[in-house]
Amino acid sequence: MLALVSVAIAFILPLKWIGHWKRTEALFDAIGLAAFAIQGALYAANMGHPISAVIVAAVMTGIGGGVIRDLLAGRKPLVLRDEIYAVWAMTAGFAIGMGWLSTNASLLLCFAAVVFFRMCSVHYKWKLPRRSLVQSGNVNPQPEIVIAQSTPPVLQGTLSKGD
Repeated sequence: MLALVSVAIAFILPLKWIGHWKRTEALFDAIGLAAFAIQGALYAANMGHPISAVIVAAVMTGIGGGVIRDLLAGRKPLVLRDEIYAVWAMTAGFAIGMGWLSTNASLLLCFAAVVFFRMCSVHYKWKLPRRSLVQSGNVNPQPEIVIAQSTPPVLQGTLSKGD
């Protein structure tokens, strides 16, 4: 029943409100990214894992919910686009893995910083640097098409039907 009401509201809402919801969705996504990245990093750090594992745990737990959301919505996950997304989870994991954040106040400050920087990256449309795979200059973008012959020219005329 709740799903039917939600679908009905989504179709009834004016487009202006849906645009506002997209900004709100980014805020809740940033909150989830920060909370789960910090939780994953704390778990790995408490188990005594090296800093690389703490960073990986922060990233994997931080981006997991967003990836599932995007896949269920039929979209390409944010982490696979050029948007700055997992970088904020990596920085939180690095700070926790280095042991810089041990008190509740410092963890809360880290949480606020990750949310703030994620929202800044959404608002200002910060992107990761991209490298083009095509060289500039005289490059032929179309590959040359070579049609193979069925019989090599050297052997033409030497084969008979009886062979």
